[in-house]
Amino acid sequence: MVSETGTGVDIPPVRSGVLFSANATITLLMMYTLSAVAYYSAARLRAQADAATARAEYLANTDELTGLPNRRPILKRLSQLSTTTSYAVAIADLDHFKRLNDTFGHECGDTVLAVVGARLRESLRSGDSVGRWGGEEFIFVMADSTLEDAATTMERVRTDLAQTITCMGHSHNVTVSVGVTNAHPDGMTHGALQRADLALYEAKRSGRNAVRSLAGPPPITLPQPDQRRRRS
Repeated sequence: MVSETGTGVDIPPVRSGVLFSANATITLLMMYTLSAVAYYSAARLRAQADAATARAEYLANTDELTGLPNRRPILKRLSQLSTTTSYAVAIADLDHFKRLNDTFGHECGDTVLAVVGARLRESLRSGDSVGRWGGEEFIFVMADSTLEDAATTMERVRTDLAQTITCMGHSHNVTVSVGVTNAHPDGMTHGALQRADLALYEAKRSGRNAVRSLAGPPPITLPQPDQRRRRS
């Protein structure tokens, strides 16, 4: 050991191995820290990208005013059901809505539509779909539903909507006309939409604030193989 002159204190010699070990440890810690920062930065960026994608998807499929699905997801749901199961379609139109807009302004009309949308979200079974079809029209798609059951559901919806809505200091008694039809899995969604629209026209023609039904064609029954052989 070497003694510092005049102090009597022994100072161990500095060894290169100790310095190398310390430098290596510091380097490893820095690399680990940088890797952790990079990982969490990438994770944050991925989360932000996912949130932006989800937001864009929501906006593309949702009517901003009512919070209901727009035509795009409803038509997609309708297309899925049209090849898998029996279903019912209903189109509802708010009665005299143009008169309300013209008299009280579009801001009041928007308030009424927003309240109607909130009520409709609570009016159906979990497996049913409701969306804004356009303007003051709304569309309902009910899976595994008979025409009678669908008409009963829409009658309840009509009653639920016939409640006073307050807007800008005045009240409105909103009513709705509804056309209902049923369909089988034949892939012909346009036919179901046309029938629902015809039934809606009948509800309006009969005085509005009503539900009218129009039955779809019966399901196509294909002959069994043995029956086809006998006919040939």
